[in-house]
Amino acid sequence: MVDTSKILTDDHEDEVRNILRDMNGISGWKKEKVLLKEKLLELLKKKRYISFWASNPRTYGIGQIGESYLYDVPMFIGGHLKKFRGKRVRILCTGSASHHWREISAGIVCDTPKEYLITSNPQSYNFPAFIKDHEVIYSSPRFKVIKIKPRTIYSSKEQSIKNSDLKGWDYMVVDGKVECAIGLIRPSNLLQFETSGLKPYGWSWIRSHGTLKEAIDYLKYTRT
Repeated sequence: MVDTSKILTDDHEDEVRNILRDMNGISGWKKEKVLLKEKLLELLKKKRYISFWASNPRTYGIGQIGESYLYDVPMFIGGHLKKFRGKRVRILCTGSASHHWREISAGIVCDTPKEYLITSNPQSYNFPAFIKDHEVIYSSPRFKVIKIKPRTIYSSKEQSIKNSDLKGWDYMVVDGKVECAIGLIRPSNLLQFETSGLKPYGWSWIRSHGTLKEAIDYLKYTRT
């Protein structure tokens, strides 16, 4: 995940930028554009870019194949970009799949200039007292996922959750930025999980996901 308020225009001139410029100058997916994409993927592999799939375009701020930007990777970041800490990277969309899945590629263009190096996270987060004495199955600086306990009162200064809203659900996603629960997760079968947002911090309709991580990411990124 990136801080989209800190993305930079991709003005780094190199072979990758030249191909992207040519691709984006062609409307639709004509044969010429398809060949350019194949050439791009070969070049990215040669330049040791990494590639991975993101379940929500908002995670990385791009959704169209050929879109790109530069980003100074903070020294505290985790996930796919962890290996690029302290580097300025190019991030681009190189593929799409069903639903909102996007293939993201990233590679180094240079070291982050000292004046732009982010060494610590200035954002602090606070969590409701009710998460204490709960099993935490996922934790990040901002989000925690806890196992729901029956007959437990889940309330904070901003929120009070009815027991009826939790019936049939196994896990609760809590956002430390708003100090409230934002959504619920439950297994629907051996291969899928379902999510539902908690008002007013999410949508109430149920959505299916292929993995627990995808379910968590979906609820997280509806908030970012």
